[in-house]
Amino acid sequence: MDEIPRTTSGPEFSRREATAIAALAVALAVLIGWYYRMHSRPKPVVHVPAPHGAASEPLRRGKLDINSAEWYQFALLPRIGEALGKRIVEFRDSHGPFKSVGDLTNVKGIGPGTLRAISPYVAVGTTTSSEAHAATAADPAVAGGGKNAAK
Repeated sequence: MDEIPRTTSGPEFSRREATAIAALAVALAVLIGWYYRMHSRPKPVVHVPAPHGAASEPLRRGKLDINSAEWYQFALLPRIGEALGKRIVEFRDSHGPFKSVGDLTNVKGIGPGTLRAISPYVAVGTTTSSEAHAATAADPAVAGGGKNAAK
C-alpha cells in the first residue's frame, strides 16, 4: 500500500525556530503592554501658583487681559506653558502693548493653531502690567486699604 502524504497547514519549524518565535511573541506582547500603560495615563496637571500678593486685575469679564497679565497667568492657558508665557511678557515689555489678540502671533511659538486655542480666553486691555501696578500703587483708596482707612 502506498503511503499517504501528510499535508500541513503552514511551514514546519524546528524546535529551535519555534522557541525563538515564541520568545519574540512574548517580547512583543510585553512591549505593547508597556506602551499602552505609559501612554494611557492621564497627563499630570501642572499648578503654577501666583506670586504672593498678585493682583487679579488682568482677569476681566472672564477673559485674560493680554496687556496686563503676568507669565504665570498665560501659563494656565491651553498650549501655553511657562516658557511661552514668559516669552509673551518679554515681547510685550519690549514692543509695547498688543493692539489685538491676533498680535500674539508675532511672539515666537504662537501660530494660528495656538491662537485659535487661546482666543476664547484672552482679550485686549489698554494697560501694561507695569502701568496697572503703578496705577494701583498710586491710588490712595487701594494703597491705604479703602476710603475709610485715613479716618
